[in-house]
Amino acid sequence: MKKAAFFDFSGTLYAGSSSLDFVPFLWQKGKIDKCWVERFEQIVKEHRSEAISYEESATKVIESMANLIKGRDEKLCEVLVNDFFKQNRKRFFSFAKPLLKNFHQKGYLNILVSGDGQFFYKNIGKFLVFDKILPSVYEVEKGIFTGRVVKILDTREAKIKEIRGLVKELSLDLEASWAFGNAEADIGMMEIVGNPVAVNANHGLEKYAREKGWMVCQSGEVLEKVKEKLIKTEK
Repeated sequence: MKKAAFFDFSGTLYAGSSSLDFVPFLWQKGKIDKCWVERFEQIVKEHRSEAISYEESATKVIESMANLIKGRDEKLCEVLVNDFFKQNRKRFFSFAKPLLKNFHQKGYLNILVSGDGQFFYKNIGKFLVFDKILPSVYEVEKGIFTGRVVKILDTREAKIKEIRGLVKELSLDLEASWAFGNAEADIGMMEIVGNPVAVNANHGLEKYAREKGWMVCQSGEVLEKVKEKLIKTEK
């Protein structure tokens, strides 16, 4: 059976929220009105004030992004995201590339599981290489976004369902696999693997991870800790 390393993106491999950061980028480029920036900022305020949960805020971001890109050309959005990542390449955590490379060399499949829409990852291979990408999905008709969300992949249940769908398809050994996340929405995929790792975890995930005895680390220590555990598991 094959082994996999599952990765969340925002906050785990990238410092910040790619979707939330993308909105002011679009405004600065003159592509959207400032009211869109304010709309997304309001979602963040609601979460920080604990008016809504993390998963509720994540779902709101995905639905608001669907409205923002409604009527826009999919290819153009992919180009804009590519420019966005180029401008923010320093926000990819330094451990990301060597960690992915290390897993690849040891025969693992590197799989990205993210709440961001599919257009965010069309050209992600220029920055980080994955064997498979599981994103949220926005509906596209004749190359134009319709404003409808086909799949939201930023809840515990959704990520579990998506990964379990891969088990038979790719013949995966989940007990020998790894999962990296930074927030409560990642708990689902972390619970079903043998090696969960909380990276730069928010309060909710860190508390849960410590209660479970999972590996908890900051970005600067991820690579070393994972390499040490990999060596032990291979003996």
